[in-house]
Amino acid sequence: MVAEGQRAKPNAPPLVVKGQWTAEEDQLLVDLVETYGDKKWSHIARTLVGRVGKQCRERWHNHLRPNIKKDSWTQEEEMALVAAHAELGNRWAEIARRIPGRTENSIKNHWNTSKRKRLARRKYRSAATAAGEPHLSVLLEYMNSLDQLPSAEEGKAGNAAEVAPLRSRK
Repeated sequence: MVAEGQRAKPNAPPLVVKGQWTAEEDQLLVDLVETYGDKKWSHIARTLVGRVGKQCRERWHNHLRPNIKKDSWTQEEEMALVAAHAELGNRWAEIARRIPGRTENSIKNHWNTSKRKRLARRKYRSAATAAGEPHLSVLLEYMNSLDQLPSAEEGKAGNAAEVAPLRSRK
């Protein structure tokens, strides 16, 4: 049995921190990536006490990278998401390669948030007329069109030809 505060194995990492990153950790991570590049995550993690390479990589790629867009999604980005989803389905990493500045994580979050909003809107929709309802985003229109398609057994849902009318909208 291992006493409290000791490691079970000689090469085992110290206690791993699970939780919020501090501003100091973020700044140190940015400095270390500038020094060592964005490939040597195990080496970088040795300098950040309590963090492992995977945590450092995820923090960098999803939050700290300088070219990440954190502002609202544009209609062009949503149209690119619709086109990519129609072709690739839920392969978020592949979709992220087609939308510059958006991470796989932010794309998946945007998709799922939009889907939840759409379901909530359906559930609590008043008896408003179509003319009185707010205009749906391209993404929500695409999600609605997926509901109209035959099931996967009857044919592949969401091909690029089915979303062509959505792409022409301005």
